[in-house]
Amino acid sequence: MAAERRTSDDIGRIDAALRELAPLTGSPSSEALDAHRGFHRAIYLAAGNPILVGMLDSIWDKGDLYRRRALSERTPSTEDKARVHRQHQELRDAIRDGDKEAARSLSYAHITHSLGRRAIGLLDAAPDD
Repeated sequence: MAAERRTSDDIGRIDAALRELAPLTGSPSSEALDAHRGFHRAIYLAAGNPILVGMLDSIWDKGDLYRRRALSERTPSTEDKARVHRQHQELRDAIRDGDKEAARSLSYAHITHSLGRRAIGLLDAAPDD
């Protein structure tokens, strides 16, 4: 939806947020996590759907604990960091260009390899209490 509905102000916010991003480490600072969230939030704000924004804000609030856990279990490799950086740039470009199919495909690939997905894998592998 962001690729279809974005405005020039939205693109400016996405670009500004992208400039603030730094690769997440095994022990990310609150600022690094906030910058990561800010980028993704700028994208879903561009979708222009307040219900979606509320849902994603709520999910993101709950997910930070799991992102930290996934990072503490395995620090991203140089290749992981480069892939994520490239995905962020490509996603920004697709949204800026109004290419909804590319934005959808890139978002899916990004989510599939995300920290949240990795955290789910850690939880699935954890022994039952």
